[in-house]
Amino acid sequence: MSTMSTMSTLPMNYLTMPAIPPPNQNMNMLFNPAVTLKQDIGDLLKTSKRKINLEDLGIKTELKKAKVETRALKAKRPGFTDDRYNETTYYMENGLRKVHPYYFTFTTFTKGRWVGESILEVFSREFRAHPQHEYARCINAGTLTVNYEKVDTDYKLRHNDLLANIVHRHEVPVTSEKIKIITMTDDLVVVNKPASIPVHPCGRYRHNTVVFILAKEYGFKNLRTIHRLDRLTSGLLMFGKSPSKAREMETQIRTRQVRKEYICRVEGEFPMGLIQCREPIEVVSYKIGVCKVARGGKDCWTDFQRISFNGESSVVVCRPHTGRMHQIRVHLQYLGHPVINDPLYNHPVFGPNKGKGGDIGKSDDDLVKELIEIHNSENWLGENESEVTGPDPNLVQTGPALDPNTD
Repeated sequence: MSTMSTMSTLPMNYLTMPAIPPPNQNMNMLFNPAVTLKQDIGDLLKTSKRKINLEDLGIKTELKKAKVETRALKAKRPGFTDDRYNETTYYMENGLRKVHPYYFTFTTFTKGRWVGESILEVFSREFRAHPQHEYARCINAGTLTVNYEKVDTDYKLRHNDLLANIVHRHEVPVTSEKIKIITMTDDLVVVNKPASIPVHPCGRYRHNTVVFILAKEYGFKNLRTIHRLDRLTSGLLMFGKSPSKAREMETQIRTRQVRKEYICRVEGEFPMGLIQCREPIEVVSYKIGVCKVARGGKDCWTDFQRISFNGESSVVVCRPHTGRMHQIRVHLQYLGHPVINDPLYNHPVFGPNKGKGGDIGKSDDDLVKELIEIHNSENWLGENESEVTGPDPNLVQTGPALDPNTD
């Protein structure tokens, strides 16, 4: 978990970090809206057949300027380079893989709904990991910046503003179990992912992810993800060594040429025979990553079959026919047999029956509110938690938007 209280001590290279010039200064080399506007008006005045609409012209100018600024800001954002891989190291302790604390800069562009609000208001509302006074301290200390420049707490956010938050990261430990290479070809790597390790950087995890471990310890850099597994799920995971292979495998998965099976231990005595669940699922909150069965959700289909029962719990094989977020876990919850160690869907926050039959007994807003409160005290909301950004598409080497999480 990132520790904001240590942010007042900055890394040595922060003082030499190149700052993005103010927009008017940065754009002079690429595009000068004032000069262009004057030239456009001059051209329009040369003919009486065209009507001058200064308002429309101004809007187009601002849009063009915004696009140039966005490209310039994105060019400043780092990717997965050796500098990133080498910013810290691992150590093993008591069966866990741990990461030595390190400084890291979270970045995100201003979202449309934030425009016009103060930076302090936005952080206090959107990123609840810390209280408002802590974000105020970070802004005043210059560790929470806009376009890499220090601002006041009442600074009003604008389109394309790049927010950067320097934090001293303390990543959550994961299992020290090795990631085994199952097979490897010229364009494909298949590994056995242990439980507890996320696939790619997200929330509280960065170096303790499959992507980073494979790069740092096996030399597999710039792999393209073909599909994902939830952090708590173990099993086979495929990566493409090239974009073309990633696209090929993604097509096979999307067109259902690849059959996926999962095995899990669930609560209670699961019924014998083939059990089909076709209840639709909707996302309650993308921000914290929680779903539920709902009449207006997307079509889903999962087949279940019991393998064994030990008197208290059952081992079940699961075969998803669709690829919805958390599909298997949500369907098992609905059937009244949640996964034994599922910290989300096997929790009394979903009611006394833990969501069996879709009975939650509260509104979506109340559910999300309670989940956030529980997260703040129990700290388990995993891969969808954000400090400033979830996984950033500009920081994650992936193929096309591929198979969603179904586990």
